[in-house]
Amino acid sequence: MSMSQRDEYLSAIEKARIQFPNLKLLKAFECEADETLFSYFKEELLGRLQTDYLIAGVHYFKKNGEWAGSLSELNDLDSLKEFTRLTITAIESKIFKFIAHPDLFGAGYLEWDQNTISCSRDILEAAQSMKMPLEINGLGFWKNKIMTPDGERHMYPLEKFWELASEYNIEVIAKLRRTSPKADYK
Repeated sequence: MSMSQRDEYLSAIEKARIQFPNLKLLKAFECEADETLFSYFKEELLGRLQTDYLIAGVHYFKKNGEWAGSLSELNDLDSLKEFTRLTITAIESKIFKFIAHPDLFGAGYLEWDQNTISCSRDILEAAQSMKMPLEINGLGFWKNKIMTPDGERHMYPLEKFWELASEYNIEVIAKLRRTSPKADYK
């Protein structure tokens, strides 16, 4: 959802709380892991708006000074390192309840090599150290598969990332279905 939809979203939650008083409804946002927004997240979303929790995801990152998308433009070592840095910064900030799709880099960085192993281990070590849960996002199962040097696979979840994750003492949250029946998944 865009920022322009924030107030409508919060209003819908408040209306639902009145309509269904016996149902516990929590307010949450999945936020961009951009440290320039952390003050806003703490002061506005968690503070003034009393959001119950926040989720961090790296959907965008800086590439050559411009914003680039993790799904389509994360295709080189510098981008992979920036994705990793942003993910670890979000983990260490302590303002998020969990990290969404920490393996999203696999949508664009197609090789499973020493670079992806190293960056994955850095993310996993940070999550373990900070006791930060990581999300397996099954939405990738609804998207077209991609061709990689190792053959065809889903963009995410990235199986080899989660195989590495099994070596760490981390909590894993699984989101395994579509988030909206109106969404256009291929």
